[in-house]
Amino acid sequence: MNQQFEQVIVHLPALSESKDTQLITRYLSGVIYTVKAGTLSANNILTNIDKLTQQQTPIIGAILNNVADDELETEETKQQLIHQNEDLLS
Repeated sequence: MNQQFEQVIVHLPALSESKDTQLITRYLSGVIYTVKAGTLSANNILTNIDKLTQQQTPIIGAILNNVADDELETEETKQQLIHQNEDLLS
């Protein structure tokens, strides 16, 4: 397929759900590791990354998805936004 297309994107099951995923990653030029927020511990994520590196599969990026809105901003950022809004209103 890589002779016909510049990029081929393959959506695979979670590493923990399928051994096939580990087998297929051997043939990919790289992976983007995706994690649903709040589903895996840091240790589980590191274990999965280790599985990929054992297959010598380059990790070219990571995505953290389904992050709750209230977790997108730190308290410091929220305070900064409040002060900016107050400055605009005064």
